[in-house]
Amino acid sequence: MPHSDKKEMDDEISRLIDSKSRLDHRILLTLLVLGVLVVVISCFGIFKPVHDAPEVWFQRSGSIAVFIALLVEYNVQKNKNFLADCKPSDFKFWKTNHQYNFHKLHIYSISLGVIGTIIWGYGDLLYKAFI
Repeated sequence: MPHSDKKEMDDEISRLIDSKSRLDHRILLTLLVLGVLVVVISCFGIFKPVHDAPEVWFQRSGSIAVFIALLVEYNVQKNKNFLADCKPSDFKFWKTNHQYNFHKLHIYSISLGVIGTIIWGYGDLLYKAFI
């Protein structure tokens, strides 16, 4: 295989991996925002069933936040492992950039998971105390 063909193939692979990483990052960030919105919306009792107390509905939102955080964290780890396995050296700049972005998502998902767990366990008390 001539050198130019290999370079073109590497460039194409680089573009495909870059676009996949960007799309995955956007989807996972959107899911994290959704997890936060679920908690915020539950504070106001929106979509609350008639027979439930608002504090119970807020408490249940914690479980949804934890589920979303776990889903995001699983996919972040999958993407980080995928990027770590990429071999070509000329992917170095964007690979480091994407790894950093996924590391930030990792921090956000862990934070959402911890906050969601606290809400899930003590949401009724928090709701009565602060809202």
